[in-house]
Amino acid sequence: MTVRTDITVDWLTSPRIITVASPSTELLLQDLVDTCRVLEDDLSPGMSQPRLIDAAGKEDLGGGTQVGITAKLNNAQVRFQARTTPVETGTHTGSGNSANLIDAAADFTMAAVARGSIVINCTDGSISQVKDLVSSTELSFLPPGPFGGTDNDFDASDAYTVWNVTEVAIRAGNLTAVDDMDVAIEALLPSFGTKPTVELSTSAALVNAAVLALKIDELHNIHGLDSTEPLLITDTARTTGAITQTVLDDGTTTTVTRT
Repeated sequence: MTVRTDITVDWLTSPRIITVASPSTELLLQDLVDTCRVLEDDLSPGMSQPRLIDAAGKEDLGGGTQVGITAKLNNAQVRFQARTTPVETGTHTGSGNSANLIDAAADFTMAAVARGSIVINCTDGSISQVKDLVSSTELSFLPPGPFGGTDNDFDASDAYTVWNVTEVAIRAGNLTAVDDMDVAIEALLPSFGTKPTVELSTSAALVNAAVLALKIDELHNIHGLDSTEPLLITDTARTTGAITQTVLDDGTTTTVTRT
């Protein structure tokens, strides 16, 4: 049983909001179930709430294999905490009325700015999403370009702020959600600076990690290899009329020459 300490619940909203704190980017479905059970048990005395989540699965199929997890959030949604820390700030050093953002003092490459990153022109109030890194000091934008501001472009000395978009996901099972009227809703709630996904499982079973490791060892043994020893192969050496490789495994060195 894994109980996450970075998960909190806003019980007073509808649907209720289950928040995964930054910088976490992944939530395993089994961890969500385990944590919700503990949070339900820890409610303040006299505070009554319906269950956050119903779950089924994990029945033993034998040989270390289990049925996959399926869960349903009851009048609740999961939200990864918004990413509010900018990765770059500065001023536009290019010419006025520019559709692109240019800052000779910036390093957008080092800041990992990428397609989809969010840029706000703090001077004119416009918002943009990055299309391409023209260079480490220049950004172009997806259509319609800067929008929602007073002049929707970049003028000399316009101040800007850049936020990257972080991919976040719920994995290892199937998750759905309903509201208080039992109507289907999105299980994962978007938040600023995040790109949320719920990875649906098409497999009917979960394989125990220890069993999987054992099977990998067996596969190594079938091929005469020792999984505790790396298989090392030198760079190919070419001499006239021959190609030579040296293979080291289990302390035994074998030189193979192809002519």
